[in-house]
Amino acid sequence: MTSPRSTQIDCNESVYGATPLEWVKLVRRARIGQARKLAALIFASYADVSEHNGRKPGEGIHCGIARLATDLECSYATAQRHLRWLRDVGLIERTYEGSPRRGLSDEYRLIVSAETVDRLGIPDPEEYKQLVGAVARSNRIKSSRVRSDLTKAEVRTGVLTSPADASDLTQVRSHQPETPTLSLTNPEVAEHRTDLTPPGAPAPSTAQDQKSRGTARDRCPDHPAMPGGVRAPGEPACPVCRALDRRARPRLTVIPGGQDGS
Repeated sequence: MTSPRSTQIDCNESVYGATPLEWVKLVRRARIGQARKLAALIFASYADVSEHNGRKPGEGIHCGIARLATDLECSYATAQRHLRWLRDVGLIERTYEGSPRRGLSDEYRLIVSAETVDRLGIPDPEEYKQLVGAVARSNRIKSSRVRSDLTKAEVRTGVLTSPADASDLTQVRSHQPETPTLSLTNPEVAEHRTDLTPPGAPAPSTAQDQKSRGTARDRCPDHPAMPGGVRAPGEPACPVCRALDRRARPRLTVIPGGQDGS
């Protein structure tokens, strides 16, 4: 049978015409590198997934070099090398020859053979499972080392008091000094509240209160173990806040007197 689009080519009877699902499962486990694997999977996405116009699943692939280069976001020459490699290793087979003059691409089908499996070194399901387990174990070891390094860094900077406290942050917080709250029952403080002070906002403290709370004001409200205050205009003295790119919190300026300025 001759295609109206292109010229039919005799297919190799020693290979097996694979379905897209079978072909993708093999290529997915193959050790062929990221670039080649991506090119193979994208090329296979153009295959028929069911019987269509007399073609079986895995056939009817019309993906020219320019289209493949566009999908891979690579050059024409790179896509041409990927396509040539897929044909040389026996993963695809050309069934119809296209016509560049008429703008028709070649037609391919997905194939698999025992020689291809041996050539690509495709691991069997049990070997593939072992490879997955090795990657998972390596990631667990790496994550454990990272957590250990972070704990040591926190101890050096004073965020944690000891490595044992890293497992229970509540113990760390229990040893950190708490910032004393301002009591509004003090008459010396209450008299400084004005109509411009929003409800619930702390009133300005007296000189005696500021002196008694000098230690608490020298600490960061978010990280009590770190120094507080402002080191530069808009830059907090707390190293943790600087690392998080936090700015100093704006404070409410209270104007003495009433709203009329008297």
